[in-house]
Amino acid sequence: MVDLRRCRNHYYATDQTPHYEYMKNVLKLLQWRRRQAGQGDKRWVLKCPQHLEQLPVLNRVFPDATVIVTHRDPVAVIQSTVTMQAYSQRINRRRVAMRELLDYWTDRIEHLLRACVRDRALVPAARSLDSPFHEFMADEIGMTIRVYEKAALELTPTARAHLDRYIAEHPRGKEGKVVYHFARDFGVEPAALRERFAFYFERFPVRAEVR
Repeated sequence: MVDLRRCRNHYYATDQTPHYEYMKNVLKLLQWRRRQAGQGDKRWVLKCPQHLEQLPVLNRVFPDATVIVTHRDPVAVIQSTVTMQAYSQRINRRRVAMRELLDYWTDRIEHLLRACVRDRALVPAARSLDSPFHEFMADEIGMTIRVYEKAALELTPTARAHLDRYIAEHPRGKEGKVVYHFARDFGVEPAALRERFAFYFERFPVRAEVR
């Protein structure tokens, strides 16, 4: 198995600007191909958690991008991520080191969120929006409308109808859910782990989900 800590440390020490510039060139090429195919110009949606720790680079390379920053209880994110990683490791390992996974991903997500807290103000309010998970779940359409407005996109009646139908037909938990027991599964109390992220809760209106 690859030692992810070495890869992570190399990533931390490396300026990501050339990689973002390469991505921009690839997007330009793809956009050109769309035009050649008569498909016109459309906005690109780039979804990647790592942008949280690369906001200065993102800002320089994509100075006109609309940035939607989603927020959620870090303990819930860690719980989901570690569980997914543990299931995948069961395929090729006789024993899954749950505590090692927990420690790695807790450190990784803390790094992401500290960078986000530090750099969030670099992206001007005119082209950025924070989307806390509990607000989105309470009003999915309302938050979607806010995203469209921030990005200066038209939410057509047809698109709105598609959204309404999808939300109605796909309520949360429709396909079942993963049952977690954080303290039993990971040997740590959620409240104790959450203390590491006090800086994040102080900066953004995030609600605790895992008890």
